[in-house]
Amino acid sequence: MVTIKLPRVIANDVTMETPEGLRIVRVISRGDDTVVELEPVVIDRTVNYVERALAEAGKRIHAIKCYRERTGVGLKDAKDAIDAAVPVDRDPWQQR
Repeated sequence: MVTIKLPRVIANDVTMETPEGLRIVRVISRGDDTVVELEPVVIDRTVNYVERALAEAGKRIHAIKCYRERTGVGLKDAKDAIDAAVPVDRDPWQQR
């Protein structure tokens, strides 16, 4: 957890935006200071039931898109996660 102390005079007029990957836990006023406590955001990178259902229904691109929007990972990482959770039955480029 990260703690930031701001003088009270500044704290009342400051609009604070948290750095990426952090969220505000609480803001406490103590005397002349304002303390802002931050902690890292924990992102669940497991494939959820919606993404799994999409992949199993043949909508792998939609599953990858949903996974990327939820977790913020790149295309390759999202595809690898979906492929690991729901393996591809066959190579689509393979001739029968």
